[in-house]
Amino acid sequence: MAPSMAFGVAAPVVGGHVAGRALAISGRRSVVRAPAAGLRTTRRAPIAPVMGIAIVYASTTGNCADVAEMIAKDLGGTVVDAVVEVGDTTPADLAQYDGLVVGAPTWNTGADTERSGTEWDTFLYEELDKVSFEGKPVAVFGTGDSVSYGDYFADAIAELHGRFAARGAKMVGAVPVDGYQHTESKAQVGEVFVGLPLDQDNEDDLTPARVKAWCDQLKAEAGWA
Repeated sequence: MAPSMAFGVAAPVVGGHVAGRALAISGRRSVVRAPAAGLRTTRRAPIAPVMGIAIVYASTTGNCADVAEMIAKDLGGTVVDAVVEVGDTTPADLAQYDGLVVGAPTWNTGADTERSGTEWDTFLYEELDKVSFEGKPVAVFGTGDSVSYGDYFADAIAELHGRFAARGAKMVGAVPVDGYQHTESKAQVGEVFVGLPLDQDNEDDLTPARVKAWCDQLKAEAGWA
């Protein structure tokens, strides 16, 4: 996996929004750097009710953080209101958005629960049950290694999908398994994945097109336009 990068320049705040956005990763913490106009990063501060969606992720090596940024760019600033690391928010905060895109890596391969090995493990099992996401569109993405861990490819997608669905979310963003080289995945149901899996170790050249197609799909399915 590619090593993480860290950047850090403060961005001005205008009307409660950072005047632009982007995230870089140092360990698991986000820092603000030269963002694109119209989006904001969020750090564990209470937020007022908002329109738009939040992209929520956890990242150990930086792969999920990079993908979160691609998704934010392709969905666009008129749709995405925040890009936030899961350790820096709460279910109550996220329930105020019109929709969510959530993402995680898979580190605990073969596990029945707590598959991501990130802050999601606590969030999903100790915090999420406190809040209803009834009818709220939620899409899931995940990163994995379809070659070295082809029997457990992006398994954490299924876990996030199941936990948010159990809280009443309207799950969107299933994609066909065609074109992937994995052997098995808990995220696969029949001939589709319940979310978007991405392999930044072996198929990173395919990621931009996969993300773009998925974002176009989400705009149609969830009405995020």
